[in-house]
Amino acid sequence: MATQGTKQVEPPRRVYGYTIYMYGPKSLVSKFYRLRSRYWRDNRKLFPSPAEIALIELMGGHCVTIPLFKSPRTGFPLTIVLSMGVDFRIENVRREVRVGKYWVDFGNDLNRGIEVDGKAYHHDIVMQQQRDEYFQNAGWGVLHIKPTDIYNQPKKTREKVLNFLTQ
Repeated sequence: MATQGTKQVEPPRRVYGYTIYMYGPKSLVSKFYRLRSRYWRDNRKLFPSPAEIALIELMGGHCVTIPLFKSPRTGFPLTIVLSMGVDFRIENVRREVRVGKYWVDFGNDLNRGIEVDGKAYHHDIVMQQQRDEYFQNAGWGVLHIKPTDIYNQPKKTREKVLNFLTQ
């Protein structure tokens, strides 16, 4: 760390291809990480997976999909969720709920979370077990749903979700 007058200047740091110069506290780096986190969260809210849309509609919700705009990362179309459905509204379920350092696809105030396990996000079994342990230590119960169950067994999946939320 070099000294410039009375300020202490740290050497520049490379973060995801950007050179960040830090003066004083590491506020620029923390701002960068907060903005990046917000970008990915907003991206997940605007471009949900088809399985998440199917679950919302299965629970009585309504979504409008605009295929003209697609996520550059996943290719999912822009989707506006008009209603989460009666069942989710009664249980106060929201989308993309933060639990410590992780996010749950659907969560409520009673520390119940629902994860729709898509192949793009939940393919690493070790990381998934670490996430589940973290949720357990934080006092959250998480239900994992496979997309094939949503499409092939909708009634059974709906009952499973309702039973999990009302436990």
